[in-house]
Amino acid sequence: MKCRFLFLLAVIAALVSCKKDDIPGGAPEPETPEDMTWRLDKNGTANCYIVSEDGVYRFPAVKGDGTALGGTPETAEVLWRSYGDFFYPGSYDIVNTCALEVTDRGPMIKIIIPMPLKNGNFLVAAKDADGKILWSWHIWVCGGFDPESTAQEYYGGAGKVMDRNLGALSASPGDDKALGLLYQWGRKDPFLGPALKNSNNQAFSDTFWPTPVACGDGIDGDYAREHPMTFITSSVDANHGDWNHNSRDISLRWLQTKTVNDPCPAGWKVFEGRDKSPWSVAYNSLSEPKPAVVYDASNRGYNFSGVFGDAETIWYPSAGDINYSTGKLEGVGSTGCIYTTRTADYKAGYVGFDSSAWYTTLEDCRGYGLSIRCVKE
Repeated sequence: MKCRFLFLLAVIAALVSCKKDDIPGGAPEPETPEDMTWRLDKNGTANCYIVSEDGVYRFPAVKGDGTALGGTPETAEVLWRSYGDFFYPGSYDIVNTCALEVTDRGPMIKIIIPMPLKNGNFLVAAKDADGKILWSWHIWVCGGFDPESTAQEYYGGAGKVMDRNLGALSASPGDDKALGLLYQWGRKDPFLGPALKNSNNQAFSDTFWPTPVACGDGIDGDYAREHPMTFITSSVDANHGDWNHNSRDISLRWLQTKTVNDPCPAGWKVFEGRDKSPWSVAYNSLSEPKPAVVYDASNRGYNFSGVFGDAETIWYPSAGDINYSTGKLEGVGSTGCIYTTRTADYKAGYVGFDSSAWYTTLEDCRGYGLSIRCVKE
């Protein structure tokens, strides 16, 4: 009886663990179209992958730009899951299996999205033998969502823009699920956004998040990579409001050309800034008099249809921000801010609005956590 019990425990552990699965080597066989059907990187590697239906998926354990990790991955782990609301996902909800596989094509991460599919977001990390995080990837689970077919063409050749914020599970005005996730400028990993469109309460997840740490010696890009769930607070006086204390170098953060730390899926990138942002290009291409758009107080946001493009609904919700000095959500229901790649001195550029007006050119501390709206490369 004891042997049978131990055997069952071993079976259960094998099913739910995220340990390395060794696969026989040998010369790699050419990948067929069928092989690539369930490969999340079939359109290219990225730091974010979209899953729109249940199934077994794989992607290579490489950085967002396809380069090798700075170490040998030994395990893979789901760090957090969230529905983006006030409900806690269970251990097998959204994703129920994660494993690191060693293949003849290099290390691969396998995830299983259970049926029925439940919309949400989660973060997968690859760790070395000492448990240090080498890299992490945001998986955006949104049933039926195809960013290509739902993308919105903005006026003036401004480009194709996603119909929702990065991590949002809806694009409908007034829907709490349309709020999405929040990012510190130049970091690839998301932080939880608000649970409701009119409250500064953070969405729930299945784990406790670390207490924010203050920027200081040793708090830099490497620290951010190894601590993807840790919000880094800063001071305007000591750190110029920048989460990265050791370097003002932005070459590995976000640039006009997509960088290794860009948080958008393959083929998409963070907005360019100022006069090159999709907002500026689209609006400035309109003839006078330019159409007016007013804040939707009921749904808490702006519908820029007819201002940025012809789509019936171009919805930007008031998702608020995470304050750079406190690490707390603020402004939910009254402000919406979208980061751009623009920089000025120690600041980052963004476009945004409050309940009284909207702006195509704004700048503030790089330590804020703001929304991202991806534009087609």
